[in-house]
Amino acid sequence: TVLSKVNIPGLTIGKIHRAPLSLPLALGDLLGNRFEITLRNVPNAAALQKAVLELKRSGFVNYFGLQRIGRYEKGGKMPYNVGAAMIRGDFGKAVELLMTGQGEHREASSRAYHVLTSTGDAGKALKQLQRGCRVQELLLKALQRHGPDAYVEALRAIPHGSRALFLQSYQSLVFNRLTSARLEMGRDPIVGDLVLIGTHSLKRNRALSLLAGVFQEDALAVEAATEHE
Repeated sequence: TVLSKVNIPGLTIGKIHRAPLSLPLALGDLLGNRFEITLRNVPNAAALQKAVLELKRSGFVNYFGLQRIGRYEKGGKMPYNVGAAMIRGDFGKAVELLMTGQGEHREASSRAYHVLTSTGDAGKALKQLQRGCRVQELLLKALQRHGPDAYVEALRAIPHGSRALFLQSYQSLVFNRLTSARLEMGRDPIVGDLVLIGTHSLKRNRALSLLAGVFQEDALAVEAATEHE
């Protein structure tokens, strides 16, 4: 296969086999990753040894990182803000965040959004965009076709995979917040925890209580996240 011929120093690819097209890989199929991390010029070997022993004893908290949640930019909006607005059903806010949020073309897209909100003319707003404002272009073209308040149609113009990323970004943030809330209770297993030898997660009432606290600052109700269970 092509992959078996790849020759990159330090990179090994193996255990490649063919699978039926009827069994494509799906989200969650990955069993895990394995890394070798080399530390050099460590100034405090004793502290490192202590940290390694603690890691061996207690493991580590597997938070979602910047790849899923997004990289913070001063003055920018995070992808999870868009996801939270979509879950609330505040589609106008989601469009606003996408038009004025992150990216190197934020100033141009913000000008375009100002033209849109002040004139209602998506065509004029489009002229403010720079090359590379793909999402903003899709939004404005949809608003040009359907009207300046057609926020749902505008969001539908964004490819499904991209829309899903905003929701998954917020899901990841919720996971991180719930994990932090659980750690405040200590690291020892407590009744209701999901452990390797058990089959039950947090009891529903406790889970909903934690969710309510997590959602409060995003103006979300627990029902919005659980109605499709």
